[in-house]
Amino acid sequence: KALKAIVAGESIDYDRHTIKTDVKAATYHDLKIEKVGNGFKVRMVLDL
Repeated sequence: KALKAIVAGESIDYDRHTIKTDVKAATYHDLKIEKVGNGFKVRMVLDL
């Protein structure tokens, strides 16, 4: 088995963003899972 993913979000700009912590967990809050063709589309919120 393998996991292939495309991840979207804002790129880190070190002039604007300060990294203070790591991701703690993926949450069930607003979790959305859709079957798309032979795969799935997932939207999740990360807890920092």
